[in-house]
Amino acid sequence: MDRNPLLPFAYTTSASGDIPLNTTPRDRETRDKNASSMYHTRTPESKRVGPVLNFVPSLKRKMGASFNEKDNIKRREYTHSSADEEDEDGEEDEDDEANATIVDHDDIVRSVTAPPSSPPAAVLASEFDISTQASNVPDSPTHNFPSEWSNADDSLPKRVNRNLSSDADFGIDRFNRFKGPNYLSTDDDKWDSAQQFERSMQLRARDIVIQAFEDMQTTINLEGMQLKEVPDEVKDMDNLVIFNLDPKAHTSYQLYLTNNKLRVLPPSLFKYRKLNVLGLRRNKLEKIPSQIGKLSNLTDLYLGTNRLEYLPHTILDLPHLGILSAGPNPFLEVPDNAIPITTATITPTKNKRYASEPHILQDDLKPIPSLRSLCLNAIAKYDVSYQETKNWKRHTPILYHKLIAKAIQHGQYETRCCECDLIVVEPAAEAFEWWDFLGNKLIPFKREFCSGRCLQLWKVTLHADSQGIEDLDVMK
Repeated sequence: MDRNPLLPFAYTTSASGDIPLNTTPRDRETRDKNASSMYHTRTPESKRVGPVLNFVPSLKRKMGASFNEKDNIKRREYTHSSADEEDEDGEEDEDDEANATIVDHDDIVRSVTAPPSSPPAAVLASEFDISTQASNVPDSPTHNFPSEWSNADDSLPKRVNRNLSSDADFGIDRFNRFKGPNYLSTDDDKWDSAQQFERSMQLRARDIVIQAFEDMQTTINLEGMQLKEVPDEVKDMDNLVIFNLDPKAHTSYQLYLTNNKLRVLPPSLFKYRKLNVLGLRRNKLEKIPSQIGKLSNLTDLYLGTNRLEYLPHTILDLPHLGILSAGPNPFLEVPDNAIPITTATITPTKNKRYASEPHILQDDLKPIPSLRSLCLNAIAKYDVSYQETKNWKRHTPILYHKLIAKAIQHGQYETRCCECDLIVVEPAAEAFEWWDFLGNKLIPFKREFCSGRCLQLWKVTLHADSQGIEDLDVMK
């Protein structure tokens, strides 16, 4: 007798011919001979050859069937309550199929009891059709799954990741963070290798900022990382507390973002009020938000090699700014009709040279802000949540969606009138001034006005500077 423990189930040593697998019926002695390996449970342990299994396999198969055959469809798993269900000869009862467990590929198991033969139609209606037993079994509720559920394989619905875009909710993402009105979140499965690399560098930059906070480091270097966004975690650096610090020692908070792909600066950057040095050279910035005036401790600002046409007027009011590297940039040149100013020198490093004629942006310029401007100002000041923006989008005409997104954006950046505290979403007028500032020659600074009165106040100041009049009360 061959003691090979790896004998296949259908193998028989009594088969004749060249075919090792014989499918003809075999006698009891041959079956017992082939059932002597460790894979069979009816052979006594004393007579088994090879290692012994410590458990009884719960899934049995038929002769010649594969364990992996038809795994994607429902199959029956035969289970026995005890060894008494086997007959005297050790063979399985042919009626075991009466009690079966239906198992599908989603691990959803529902027990059914199959009758030995097909019952009459009356029996099916009374015993097996639960919909007819309204008095005993309540009706199951009907579930209308939305489109984000996929039920293509007749199994339980599977959740499908939807592309939650911040463009649909006016720039507020699902975490109530401002990402800009043109921000779109892309499905990770559709990203190419370049986008995957940019995403990995973004996560790495975030880790660097977090690690600097944990290590109490005041210098963060994010140069040359191909970043398109500044990590929002930089705002947490404003809460950094350094223990055992010498009171006489001067701590400089520095952030370097040179040689990246930044197009806009997030509002979270301007919450880092302790920041002293900010490096933004060699990026793709087209505009510096006026919120940069909140960085009152800024001493060094590097803006060279970008796409800036002008700077916000709030930079002129930074009290501790000593170094401004503004060029090279495609700044606006002084027009021929610019108003020369020769007597407006404030300090040797801060001198206003020219001013443009104001550009009126509204057809009907009124001395006070319009009702439309006041409404947009109220939206800009409101701390809107992601769920609220969804309701706004659903209940407001699509004609106003871009305007609402613009109001939220200006509110996040606190774009205010240069003469009053009103947030300007749609300015009534604008003007440019060219300054010699901190060694930079003829740098244009932009001013925006909310109404005709604020524009008139600027004109009075401009005329006083051009005429050398120091007492503005006389002009007013």
